Amino acid sequence: VLKIFTSGTDTQPIRYRPYGSERVIIDGSTAPAESLVQISGSYVEFRGFEVINARKTGISLWGTHGTRIIGNTITESYGGGIWIGHDTAGASSDNVVEGNLVYRNGLMNERRSMNGGWPAAIAVSLSDRTIIRSNTSFHNYGEGIGCLSSVGVQIASNVRYDNYSVLIYVENWEDTIVSGNFAFIAGDVRFYRKDTPAVGIAVANEATAVLLPSTGIRVFHNIIVG
Repeated sequence: VLKIFTSGTDTQPIRYRPYGSERVIIDGSTAPAESLVQISGSYVEFRGFEVINARKTGISLWGTHGTRIIGNTITESYGGGIWIGHDTAGASSDNVVEGNLVYRNGLMNERRSMNGGWPAAIAVSLSDRTIIRSNTSFHNYGEGIGCLSSVGVQIASNVRYDNYSVLIYVENWEDTIVSGNFAFIAGDVRFYRKDTPAVGIAVANEATAVLLPSTGIRVFHNIIVG
């Protein structure tokens, strides 16, 4: 398990990258049943790694500000691919998830037997002003993007296909933009829920610990197919 606790600053972030052109794989096959890459440091950039076989979440950000997850590949996680947030409003904000490839995660629901609680490929929970941009997710056994109880988030220019239940799910969110995304169904029935393909974009107010009215949500210039 890789744990990053140290913070940089807005002008001097701490950057983690592979050396030169080397391929770096972080493999959780023999790791404990916890998130494989755990980042609680703010103003950290984590770029260009392959995170595989996590026994919980691939990459998790807890209580971070200004941390950037860029250009990574996350696959074969028992839980979700990327998770950003906290359990207290205001403790996480201004993070960026950009250009990542997230596929075959949420394996806890691979049999599609769960009634609820499956993890999203990319999840945001109580993380205000987070940007989720230009990521690709497919063949995950949970939502392509799942967002909960946050304000001022941008979901832009992502590609989502053949995920479970909903391709982009916005729940208890305020002042959010969902724009320029391409969400489609390619017909792989392994990711159907009750013999039905995923919904393209859904907005809801389910019961949760931190309730917000879903308001001020702008959904425009998206392409949804199937």
